[in-house]
Formats: sequence, C-alpha cells, structure tokens
Amino acid sequence: MASRGPRDARRSSNDFTRVGIEARRVNSFAPLPSSYSFGKWGYHTNDHDSQFMPGFSSTPPGAEICGRYKISYVAALEYDKIKQQANIILRREPKWGSLVIQESSQPFTIGVDGRIGAPTPPSRRVTSPTIFSGKVSLRSRKGSMIDRYFGPGYKFYGFDANSEATLSYNSMAANASLIVTKRNDNKGRLYRVEQPKAFKLVKCETGVVVDESTAFDSQDHESNEARRVCKCRHFSFLCRKLGLPCSASALITSFARRPPFIFAEPGDVWIDIRLSSPVRTYVLARKELSKETTLEKEISALLL
Repeated sequence: MASRGPRDARRSSNDFTRVGIEARRVNSFAPLPSSYSFGKWGYHTNDHDSQFMPGFSSTPPGAEICGRYKISYVAALEYDKIKQQANIILRREPKWGSLVIQESSQPFTIGVDGRIGAPTPPSRRVTSPTIFSGKVSLRSRKGSMIDRYFGPGYKFYGFDANSEATLSYNSMAANASLIVTKRNDNKGRLYRVEQPKAFKLVKCETGVVVDESTAFDSQDHESNEARRVCKCRHFSFLCRKLGLPCSASALITSFARRPPFIFAEPGDVWIDIRLSSPVRTYVLARKELSKETTLEKEISALLL
C-alpha cells in the first residue's frame, strides 16, 4: 500500500473543508425560528365578562371534545399595569407538545374569587362536579421544556358552564369553560374555535398585544385571503420562471422559509390560563385524526 504524501494530505484536508462549507450552505436554508401574532384574538379582558368571545363556540360537554390533540402554538404574556399594556414574552410554534382531554365526573373543590394560588378559607370554597380533565405536555423526549413559564406542562379539570364553580368565577366569557389546575388553584378558560383565524408572521418573538384591525368584511374573509397568499408565494419564481408544478414549488418553499400565516381552525382548542402570576399562557391545539379517519379522507379525495 503506497504511503500518502504531503499533496494527498492537503487534498484530504481541502476535501474536509469543502464538505464543511457545503454543510453550512445546506444548513443556511433551514427555516429559522419564527413567531406568529394572534393580536387580541382570544385575549380575555373585563369587556368579555359574561359576554361571548368572538370567533369561538361554547365548549361541548361530554365525549365530543375528548381526544388527543397536537399543540400547534403557544404564547405567554405579562401585563404592565403602569403602561396598561400586555407584553408578549414568547409566541412560537413548538416542536413538540400534546393535549389529552378525557371525560370526568370527579367533584373538585376550588377557591372562589380569591387570588390565584392563595389559601382560601372554607367559606370561600365551592365543590362542583367536573365534566372533563386534561393534561398539557410540553416536554420533549430529551426532557427539555419550552420555557420556565410553561414548565413540563400541567393538569386541569373543566366544569360545565352552569356549574356553581363557573358561576362563582367572574372572569369568564359566556362561551368559555372554566378550567382549574390540579395544583395551586390556577383558574383559566378553555374555548373551542368556531371560525378560522390567521396568525401573521412577525419579526420578533416579543412585543405588545395590539388590536390588529382588518380591512376585510369578516374573519373568514381574512383567513381566505391569507390562505391565497400562502398558496401563491412560490408562484412568481419557481412556477413562472422555472416551470415547476405548484405542488412541488409549495413543498420546496416550505423548506426554504416559514409561511406568512398559520391558522387556527374550527374544532381547535384554545386555552387561556394564568400559571404563575402575573404571566398568562396560551395554547392552541388541534385534534389528531385516527388512522381510520385519515384513510377515509384520502379515499374521498381520490373519488372526487
């Protein structure tokens, strides 16, 4: 076997350098972490007490809401009393996360109108039957968590809209279900999405919650226009210049950059709960389809 000379060593070193450059070049096309704004959609204020939160329907009791969900969006905000504004701490699409909702009939005692997490005297406690229980999991396989506000997740109980627990808690919209964590008596709201909502891509993960006024006639109109933008964003170059099919162009674009919008869809679950005062956290979750349901949809699409 011939020995390797200095020229071969230099060539080998150059090859490794070239491989490193190509690897960095490929990685440069990987999508960067992106943030999406939900504006004031689903943001509960005193104006919504006993009123309907726009864009949501009442949470159905029983098995209809039960199932396994994939968490598609999380956010956390902190209210600044001096400036009287809600400041976003984080808003992102998590790489992992699940929500499991099951039916429940277990009685649960909560404090009424007290400071969240504070001890409550017996005279200010209410025991009501629950209609569902849930578990939000936000820990990856490696054990890492989204951030310190969410932690690994939390477990909660949900109550009927007419239960004594719900009626005793003032900060409720008429179409929300009261949820209470199993630990620390944290109270929050769970909604079911009724109308699609477009979340706009923003440059910064942090920011101020703003009322994103729209020039469209309705929330549905806004979402339809956002979907059109998402479908056409690859058309000008990949389709028109290179002549690629739209399906292939859309796939290539999804690897190159994040879409300008993500969507909350009808049937999704929106959770608004204060886990650690004064931080409020939000979770958007979408029900996972069974293999049978997915197969039925694929067959129906082929038959159309």
